[in-house]
Amino acid sequence: MKKPTISPDALAQITEAVPGRIRKKFDAAPDAANAWQWTEDGADFVIAADDQTVKLSGPSIASPEQVSCTCLLSPRCLHVLSVVQTLALDDASPIEVAQPEPVEVAETPFEGLDAAQIEAAEIAWKAAANLLERGIVHATLTQHSDILRALHLARLRGLWRLSAAGQRVAESMRFFREKSAAFDRGLFADELHEFLLVAHMLRTKPSLEWVGRARRKYEDAGSLKLSGLLGEPVVTRTGYAGVVVYLTDGTQCWTLSDVMPGDASRVSGAWKGGLSIGDISMSPMQLSRSGLLVQGATASPEGRLGSGQKVKAVTTSGTPLAEHPKFKIALKDQIQAIFEAKQAGTLRAGYDFLFICAEVLGGSQDALIVRSLNADGNNAILRAVPANFVAALKYADNTRMLARAPGLRFRAVVRLVDAKIDTIEILAIAPELDVEEGEVTLELPPEFEGRLSFGLDAIKPEYAGAKLSAPHPVQFGAIDLESAAQLLRRRVVAAAYGGHIATQAAAQGIQRDVARLSSWMMNGASSELSALLSASRPKERTLTGELATLDENALALAWCRTSTFLNLLREEVVRAGY
Repeated sequence: MKKPTISPDALAQITEAVPGRIRKKFDAAPDAANAWQWTEDGADFVIAADDQTVKLSGPSIASPEQVSCTCLLSPRCLHVLSVVQTLALDDASPIEVAQPEPVEVAETPFEGLDAAQIEAAEIAWKAAANLLERGIVHATLTQHSDILRALHLARLRGLWRLSAAGQRVAESMRFFREKSAAFDRGLFADELHEFLLVAHMLRTKPSLEWVGRARRKYEDAGSLKLSGLLGEPVVTRTGYAGVVVYLTDGTQCWTLSDVMPGDASRVSGAWKGGLSIGDISMSPMQLSRSGLLVQGATASPEGRLGSGQKVKAVTTSGTPLAEHPKFKIALKDQIQAIFEAKQAGTLRAGYDFLFICAEVLGGSQDALIVRSLNADGNNAILRAVPANFVAALKYADNTRMLARAPGLRFRAVVRLVDAKIDTIEILAIAPELDVEEGEVTLELPPEFEGRLSFGLDAIKPEYAGAKLSAPHPVQFGAIDLESAAQLLRRRVVAAAYGGHIATQAAAQGIQRDVARLSSWMMNGASSELSALLSASRPKERTLTGELATLDENALALAWCRTSTFLNLLREEVVRAGY
């Protein structure tokens, strides 16, 4: 059953109206509503909450008036609060499914923020700083309500990037409260950093980069000659699943998607289902292996193709994946292009793809170890990890299968894993074209048209082109620069999780880390970590000698600086590997 969604403003209003004593009861049992019986009644939902009944009117809750309960305290009751806190926020899908007709979009020059926008940024900063001071493990409904109110206000005032960042933080708080497997400490730290950083920059140095843009509509893209690149499964934390197909014109990527509410079980059906563009309809599996001629094409600035009435399309044979021109570009140049795109904010579909020629060396735990054989002669040793361990997807099984074929050569489209040096996620593989006598490459069936989508197509033993061996273990070590980044990362994540109390409790360990970083000549990292520890301690004392309230603003600034430094260090870690 797909539950209704709720707007951040409605959720904040309901939460703030509930008395403190009832909030404490909710904090003691935050997942009670998940055990209650939920029943669909047309477009409405009826929830049997013990001896009371809660009703939700409509598939999307935009106002507190759409929620009612039979108890005397309604709507300021525990039953209503428990129910609405289990609902996902509306507009939570990261992928736009609708594909409308193109419209003219006028870009207006940035002229600064008005007073209302500055106020919204200040409110967001204070809400995020208060959450950081407590840490998510000690956060209550008050902190969650403050974040909801801040992101709603940012959305109303046209601060799109701030609103999106706040929504991700709010969703992570809900996942944590529900003890959901979707919660990830590291991801939450990244989300909180983005929220704090955007709020801070809007307060101090506003620009269009930090304001962001509303979801822009589709524009004319002319005539396109495209070839299928790969299909990628999508399973989001917010309850969406399906498939995205990437196509290429040789220089940039375009996408078509079938992503709808559902779980991982929906992916297989979507892969073999139907996608429409112009006059044709074909499965994502077929489209990823074919070519496409499109006239009157429409697309979003990120490369999502539209399927309006004026679009005309016919299928053709596709270009083999292994012949993509980016396989001839040096890895270091491809990586530099990714970082430049991030800095410029031009995050078009496929901007983070790397095209590598590889040879299997063996396996290490859950990873595949390969050697890069790109023309630049780098010969970097890479660790390929599954992009997703969900059992319904093929990533993990395919990784284990390739680890049993040392010496196998292939070409692949991969993504870098930002947090770790020389670590990639394989998205698609193809046979190596330049194979000499005695070398072994992939042998794919003709219907694959020279490509295998790594998360959707299963690798069979006969595809390896040689007799498989037992898993071949390979030792894979890290360099000191990565060790420094991991050390700093551990402290940043712990601070977001446990708040200033956790940072103070780990003071001795942090001081040892500061000394270790200094001994590695990582003076910048050492200084930032030391400043974070210092900011987590109250500086002033009351007249009776007790420590005064912590300066949340100073702590937020120190943590934000440390996190920003860490992101820059992680980029250097990746560059150092190539």
